[in-house]
Amino acid sequence: MVKIQTTLLILLVLIAAYGCNEKETTTKDEKAIKVQVAAVKTVFLKPFIEATGTLEPFERITISSEADGLIKKLYVSEGEAVKKGDPLVLIDTKDYSLELSRTQQAYKQAQATLSNTKLEFERKKALLDEELVTKQQFDDVTTRKAIAEAELERMAAASDLAKIKLTKTKPASPITGAVELKKVSAGDFVRYGSPMFSIIQTSKLKLYFNVAERNSATIKPGNDVEFSVDAVPSKKFTAKITMVYPALDDKTRMLKLEAVVDNSDGTLKAGYFAKVTLYAASSSDVLAVPSTSLIHEGEKSKVFVIEGNTAKQRQVSTGQSFNLEGVDLTVVYDGIKAGEQVVTVGQQALFDGAQVKVVVENIK
Repeated sequence: MVKIQTTLLILLVLIAAYGCNEKETTTKDEKAIKVQVAAVKTVFLKPFIEATGTLEPFERITISSEADGLIKKLYVSEGEAVKKGDPLVLIDTKDYSLELSRTQQAYKQAQATLSNTKLEFERKKALLDEELVTKQQFDDVTTRKAIAEAELERMAAASDLAKIKLTKTKPASPITGAVELKKVSAGDFVRYGSPMFSIIQTSKLKLYFNVAERNSATIKPGNDVEFSVDAVPSKKFTAKITMVYPALDDKTRMLKLEAVVDNSDGTLKAGYFAKVTLYAASSSDVLAVPSTSLIHEGEKSKVFVIEGNTAKQRQVSTGQSFNLEGVDLTVVYDGIKAGEQVVTVGQQALFDGAQVKVVVENIK
């Protein structure tokens, strides 16, 4: 009888112990946070950088007055297309025409004076050989001849300058382009140096954009650029990098780039914003994670990696995002290894060291 009671007691203790252990396991499972995971993949990808840029005129030239005077006539209006050599404005020529006439008359007079002086010089030289004039008389005519020659040169220069000044009353466009800005009207009085027009060349455009410091090392002149603009969303435009600026911006730590765009058909306009994709290097293997696994905190990003039944927080540096076989992926440069499991669902409830339970079904 005693033996039976002892056996029953042992059984009761074992059952109680099993029940406690089962309860402890159940409680532990209930505390674990349910998550879904995906493996870090190695993807063969042609690296690209995305940025936002601005289209600017290939050239922008300010036309300033090179003469003082009253504007008599305007030949162009704002927005009007111009060709190289087309006149832009006419400034009153009266004073400049008079100056040219005066210098031309003075030049003719200087020519006559020099001609007479040369004749006298030749006569005095012949007479000096026969000792019919003194050395002093010959020296005098020699000096007057030199003065007459110098005066003729001075009057020739003055006449040429007057011609140039007269041409400045009718300035022409130095490039083929369009009038971006007109700052004067007929009847205005302008002085030398007064800005009158802004002419832009748009048959070619410059695309300016910036990239982050970490992407700057692989970028070189000649790299291909692809971009789109909101005005023509269905079309992709191409360009090539022509300039990599020599230094990063001190404040933003960004590198400025310049690309030249052919715009001979006039589709693009200066001032358009552009969504830029820059192919900076040849294709290579990169690590990628589902974009949903990333938690962004300001400029920093992190993921949770599963180690056993524990979630470990990892800081990561990210690159471009892309779609592969219907899954949105993001390139990750550091912080994780290929094959590691990252949390894709449920990570918002996690903390470093949290206990997790990986499940396949949807998490509610």
